[in-house]
Amino acid sequence: MHRPKNHLYTVKTGIDGAARLDLIHLLYGQASIEFYKRVGLSREMCVLDIGCGKGNTAIDLARFVGPNGKVVGIDISYAQIELAKAKAESHVKCRSEAKVK
Repeated sequence: MHRPKNHLYTVKTGIDGAARLDLIHLLYGQASIEFYKRVGLSREMCVLDIGCGKGNTAIDLARFVGPNGKVVGIDISYAQIELAKAKAESHVKCRSEAKVK
């Protein structure tokens, strides 16, 4: 299916921007996980990841909510959502959705 080119992002998206997002996750991922613990994120919750990018944070969230929880990721980029969906299929053990909004 043809997707319109997305001019709303100021940085590269999809495969072209994946390395940048992986680096950000490497640098800040552990701090995010500590934040989830402090705010009380727990099993069976439903969590919304706004601006989910390629799904790195959504995967971390899915580990917290577990198989009976749910994570919904939304992003304005079709390329990001496609990467997030692929990652969720191979890593997620909870109900997950990825949507373009």
